[in-house]
Amino acid sequence: MRGVAKVFWSGNSQAVRLPRECRFPEGVDSLLARREGNRVVLEPPARRKFTRRFWKALGALPEFERPEQVRQRRKAIWP
Repeated sequence: MRGVAKVFWSGNSQAVRLPRECRFPEGVDSLLARREGNRVVLEPPARRKFTRRFWKALGALPEFERPEQVRQRRKAIWP
């Protein structure tokens, strides 16, 4: 993929308008930026282990009661 990006100023910040073929997927709202020699590399941060959607779904689960715990008898390991 290759295209020409437009560099412009937005207030006091420099911004880049990416060509359509270089756009990030919807939902990407922040990027990691780093320099590699003359290049500036933009990439989405690594995904979290559990997404917000996961935690939202987890919160929708019904509450349940924990079964009564039975104390186990164990053989003593010292006198």
